[in-house]
Amino acid sequence: MDQDLINIIKRQKIQKESFLKSKFISRDQLKEKEELLKLGLIKIIIGPRRAGKSVFLLLLLQGIDFMYANFDDDDLVKNIDNKNDFTDALEQVYGKVNTILFDEIQNLPNWDLYLNKLQREGYNVFITGSNSNLLSTEFASSLTGRYRTLEILPFSFLEYMKAINGTGNFDYFLKHGSFPELIIKNLDLMPYIDDLISAILYKDVTRRFLIKDPEKINLMIIYLISNCCNILNYVNLGKACDMSSFRTMKRYLGYIQNCYLFYFLSGFSFKTSNYLKSSKKIYVVDNGILSYKNLFNSSNNGLFFENLVFTELIKRGYNPNSYLFYYKTKNNYEIDFVIKDIYKVGQLIQVCFDISSKKTEEREIKALIQASDELKCDNLLIITVDTDKIEKVGDKTIKFISFTEWAKSFDKNTKL
Repeated sequence: MDQDLINIIKRQKIQKESFLKSKFISRDQLKEKEELLKLGLIKIIIGPRRAGKSVFLLLLLQGIDFMYANFDDDDLVKNIDNKNDFTDALEQVYGKVNTILFDEIQNLPNWDLYLNKLQREGYNVFITGSNSNLLSTEFASSLTGRYRTLEILPFSFLEYMKAINGTGNFDYFLKHGSFPELIIKNLDLMPYIDDLISAILYKDVTRRFLIKDPEKINLMIIYLISNCCNILNYVNLGKACDMSSFRTMKRYLGYIQNCYLFYFLSGFSFKTSNYLKSSKKIYVVDNGILSYKNLFNSSNNGLFFENLVFTELIKRGYNPNSYLFYYKTKNNYEIDFVIKDIYKVGQLIQVCFDISSKKTEEREIKALIQASDELKCDNLLIITVDTDKIEKVGDKTIKFISFTEWAKSFDKNTKL
C-alpha cells in the first residue's frame, strides 16, 4: 500500500473533520435531503467554484459516516496510480464505510469509469464538480441515467439575509455578490475575486484543456465581464483578445462557460431555429465578479441590478435558453427577461434600478405593452429597487415590485 497516498487521505480526513465543526448556512436545496440520501443513484452536485457545493454535501451527510477525497489537491491526483488501490487506501483510513464524497471529481483522469465501478459495487457516491459540461459529454454515456444532479450556485438573496441575520444592506449585496465564504467571513472582495478567477483560469481551463496561451483566455474573461448585460459581439471579442480564428474563439468561450463564469442568453422566438441563431446577451454567475480588475464603478447600478435579477432567476430554476430568454420587439424595444412556460410565454419582466423618472417609467411600460401584444402574454412585471404599485394602461395591468419583495417569493415551484 502506498504510504504517501494514505498520508494524503489522512491529512484530508483531518481537514474534513475540522471543517465539519464550522458553522454553516442551510441551503434551500436541503429540502430534498430525504430523496438525495437514497441509495442507488450517484449524486452529482455541480456549480461554480466556492458556491458552497462541498458545504452543501457536508450538511446533507451530517450524522453519516463517509469517506472523503478532494481532487483539487494536486498531491492526491499525482499519487493515484491505480484506482482499486485508491479505494483500498480510503478504506484503510476510514474502515468499511459505504458512503463516499469526492470533491472536484473532474480533476481525476477517467473518473467516470471509476465512479461507474463504485456504483456497481454498492457504494453510495456523492460528487462535486465545477464544470457544467460534466454530464453532457463525460459522464452520461457511461452512467446511462444512474445519477441525480443538483446545481448549487452562490447564495440567493434570502440565503444571504439568513447568513447575515437580516442585518445587511442591499447596496452591499448588489456590488459584492453572494459567494458564501465571502459573505460569512466578511472577506475583502477584490483579492477574493482575483483569486477565484485565477483558479478558474489555470486549474479549470488552462491545465484541463492544455491551453498554450492562457493570457488570451484571461483577456476573453475581462472582455466578457466588461460587456455584461450586453450583446456578445464576436468581431470585437476577437479584436480584444487578438484572436483571428473564430473556431478557436468559440472553443475557448465554451471552456469558460462550462466553468460557470458566464451565461449567454438567447433572444426569444416561437421558432426554435430563430432563437438558436439569435444574438446572445452576456451575464455573469455572481455580481462580485463584476468587480474583477475594477471594470465597473458605482455609476453602473443598472447593470449590477439587471445581472442580479438574472442570477436570482436562474436560482429559481429558470434555465437560460430553455425557460429564460430576452426579447426584442418589432420596434426594437428590449424586454429584459421572458419566462417561458412549456407551450407559451408565462411572464415578461423589465428590470429598472431607478424608476423615478416619468420618462423612464413610460419607456419601460411601452416596451412591455408592445411585447405583450406580440407574444400574447398579459403577465407583466417591472422589478425595481424600491417601488411597489400597480398601473393600468388600457386593458393591460402592469405590476411594479421592489427587489426585496420579489425575492421573498423565492420558490421554484411557484409562478412569479
